[in-house]
Amino acid sequence: LTVANENSQKIEAVMSTTLTTSIRISSHVLGFDNNLLAEIYRPLGRAVIVLDDKLDAVNYTLGTVQVDTNRRVVLGMACGETIPSVQMTIRQQLDRYFAFHGVETKILVKSGNEVDKDIEKVQEILIDLKSIGVMRNEPVLVVGGGVIADIAG
Repeated sequence: LTVANENSQKIEAVMSTTLTTSIRISSHVLGFDNNLLAEIYRPLGRAVIVLDDKLDAVNYTLGTVQVDTNRRVVLGMACGETIPSVQMTIRQQLDRYFAFHGVETKILVKSGNEVDKDIEKVQEILIDLKSIGVMRNEPVLVVGGGVIADIAG
């Protein structure tokens, strides 16, 4: 609905917008054979990632990752033959995945604690994104729990 006065100096309009998103569910998303993230970020030449600081902490997310596949070993699942594996954090696994696919990473490590859920942290993330030249339409990969998704998303 658009309404204008007689000389069209004042125009009022009622508009709406629709926001859409897509959700993809994938197992072993950081496995070298999973191209899901690589297909999104390879054309851009980089992956900008906002990472919950706990996923970079050895004492919090250290896990066993298969060397040849970059797949995280899930406890309780038999994997048959013995496959060489190493201990690494989620950040290290992210770096390996994107390096394998030829994509540079820019990782912003941020606190994902409930106490940090405020406008100042949102502004800090926005300033950091601007400083590395992130464009409005560039997808940012947010890796973490609810708080980091709330403030970075």
